[in-house]
Amino acid sequence: MRNQTDAPLIFRKIGEASFSEVFRVGDVVLKIVPIAIKPRDRGPNAGNKNEAPWPSVSDPGDVLREIVATKIMGEVHSGFIKLLKTYVVRGRYPNSLLEEWDAFDERKGSQSFSPAVLPDTQHFVVILLPHGGSDLEAQDFALAHKKMRNAWRQCASVFWQVCTALAVAEQAVSFEHRDLHWGQILIDEVSRPSTPGRRSARTAKISDSSSLGEEKFIPMNSLTHGVKATIIDFGLSRMNIQTSGLASSRFEEVIFEGEGDYQFDIYRMMRKHNGDDWAKFCPLSNVMVCNTQDHLLH
Repeated sequence: MRNQTDAPLIFRKIGEASFSEVFRVGDVVLKIVPIAIKPRDRGPNAGNKNEAPWPSVSDPGDVLREIVATKIMGEVHSGFIKLLKTYVVRGRYPNSLLEEWDAFDERKGSQSFSPAVLPDTQHFVVILLPHGGSDLEAQDFALAHKKMRNAWRQCASVFWQVCTALAVAEQAVSFEHRDLHWGQILIDEVSRPSTPGRRSARTAKISDSSSLGEEKFIPMNSLTHGVKATIIDFGLSRMNIQTSGLASSRFEEVIFEGEGDYQFDIYRMMRKHNGDDWAKFCPLSNVMVCNTQDHLLH
């Protein structure tokens, strides 16, 4: 595969999720999601407790919901990842990507099964996104000192950018992320302070309920210090969609059984707060998930 200059494209696996593999090529990220067009697409022994290792396969409706949510959130605020394009393709996984999958597994260890076992008839959704940097979990703000930057201010800038994006999204589409752990926040180093906020605007506008709906303009220039934060992955999010009404996902019970990480406690806290009604708008959940950014201060 080559680009317009006839130079070979270099793909590199940079991450994975429960139902997808993530590759980078240049400044673009490809999120590749196998989908189940028919029940047998879930694997040769789907439903069999002794089934062979097989990558997780998504329902097309779930992937469509994620695509719609990503498109909407990218237009609501620049603090959310922007959708570039989507494709539905069919065929065997390319050898170049399988080699990258193996290299990633050797380098970091994969939590999923190799897509090499998927058949020639497998369908995939390919979601194209801009590269937003490395995730928060992999970020080392101590390096800021070596670059003559103030690490504490970079941490504060990331936290402010995330909170501002969530505040604007709450007002715009009654948004709750519900799964905003370290891996869902990308950090990109910028050569000069960027200005998060509404696209093509130098300020972020939020409504102040304590002042009878008056709008406050919060200057952003002084709150960015060489880093840009971007929120990703809306698979468990809740929002109001103008064309089709409410979009929300009910959590699988297994999510609430996790132990050993504060994120699992947050899932249980959210369910207690909303009474297990995941269609209801409960913006306090955004405050809860922001607690996972404690990693910034370590």
